[in-house]
Amino acid sequence: MKNIYLIMMAGMLCSSCFMNENTSNNRHSEKEDLVTAEKKKVQQIKVADLPVHIDSTQYLIHPVGVYEIEEKRSKTRMGSYSGYGAQNFKVSTQVGDEISGNMNSITFQHIETGVAHELTNKDVRIISATFLRDIFNTTKKQLLVYQVIDADTNKDGVKNYLDQKSLYIGAMGGGGFTKLTQQGHELIDWKVIAATNKLFFRSVKDINKNGVLEKEDVVSHHVIDLEKETLTPVYYQL
Repeated sequence: MKNIYLIMMAGMLCSSCFMNENTSNNRHSEKEDLVTAEKKKVQQIKVADLPVHIDSTQYLIHPVGVYEIEEKRSKTRMGSYSGYGAQNFKVSTQVGDEISGNMNSITFQHIETGVAHELTNKDVRIISATFLRDIFNTTKKQLLVYQVIDADTNKDGVKNYLDQKSLYIGAMGGGGFTKLTQQGHELIDWKVIAATNKLFFRSVKDINKNGVLEKEDVVSHHVIDLEKETLTPVYYQL
């Protein structure tokens, strides 16, 4: 009789464990389904900031980016964008002669003619656009230098601040958008020396792709004569 009682108790315990395991698995599955559903509710919309103007130029600059919004919010709050509070539609900030943010492109619109020109239709992220004021003052050339993420270098499926930055240059108005850093090189820094009308920049090639600067990695120095018609980086050694 005692053995029968023990067998019955063991059976009840096993049944309880099985039910708890199923409940745990069901909750885990429900949680995964909820996360998947939430991901599906996020949509992206293309947004252009209100235009900005850099003094001494003939163009309005429209920074263009992507704004992520939950589908349920877009349906329930439509027509009441002012209620979003801190979640606004701004994709850039202007400070002096520099525009920074998370931009996909920039549209330049001539003030007098109204003609608009898009900087690029490639899938890139523009971190900053800087008007070279000192070069304009001495040469009257209107140039912009851009820091751009143009490749998913860490292979995580998105282009963002975790990827390598490249240096680009172009004319005010959107023409001549040209990459300056070498393929596979990450921009370290750049500067303009007004006394020489030249732009200097450094870049690094991560040889073993571990994200750490080591003696095997290659650091390159380049200079560009901004007075020339063709803006070509020239390698130099110290």
